[in-house]
Amino acid sequence: MIHDTLDGHLLIEGKHYSVSYQDNDKPGTAFATVEGLGYFSGSVEVPFLIKEPHTLHDITVIGGSAMPPSAREGEAVALTPDSAPDNKVFDHWEVVSGSAVIDGETFTMPNEDVSIVAVWKDDPSLPTISMYRLYNQWSYEHFYTGDEEERDFLVSQGWTYEGIGWTAPAAGDPVYRLYNKWAPGGDHHYTMDVEEYDYLVSVGWSGEGIGWYSDPNQTVPVYREYNPWEFSHNHNYTADRSEHDALMNAGWNDEGIGWYGV
Repeated sequence: MIHDTLDGHLLIEGKHYSVSYQDNDKPGTAFATVEGLGYFSGSVEVPFLIKEPHTLHDITVIGGSAMPPSAREGEAVALTPDSAPDNKVFDHWEVVSGSAVIDGETFTMPNEDVSIVAVWKDDPSLPTISMYRLYNQWSYEHFYTGDEEERDFLVSQGWTYEGIGWTAPAAGDPVYRLYNKWAPGGDHHYTMDVEEYDYLVSVGWSGEGIGWYSDPNQTVPVYREYNPWEFSHNHNYTADRSEHDALMNAGWNDEGIGWYGV
């Protein structure tokens, strides 16, 4: 029951006036009619607006979570990333669908569903290893090592230092190194395939263990090429796509990706 006053006198709904409604069952303009009762006469019609309800919209987060997980237009939403993958740290949020504008770790919910993904980057605090590349002008072998002393020794023996071939993680998936002492001038081979490593050892190659590691997040591909015209020293490894393509154009065989750097 509604109570109101007129000139200081208490008015009681149902005794002094009645209220009725029209068109008030859906969003839009509706009307309330107030009609006097008893000592009061006359009526007045008053329009009012019925608004659409504020719909909850879903928030999909890949690599994290949103609070709340669904929200109304204009509501503030906070984002929290999941634990980072190995050797990665959180970098930023990226909107996959929807019109959300992210400010740091929050956004204001638009009038639609939103899909957001967490983007990671390499952890700059993790140690890495520079992989040195050398060339033997007499045997045509390319050689790779992360050991500065081994690099300097080979340069002192006449090998040509060609700079850093790629950067390897300090830990990850092992890349094995082998040596063929019967090849003219000696020959090295590198593989992530344990079966290939074991087979070459079984046919006389010297297994030299783990040479370095491959990035398990597969950040920077290191391509492997094969020279079909050479009996030995016929593999090349490079992170330089243009060098890889040039060797393909020169007739080398594309053996895909050997491993990954960071």
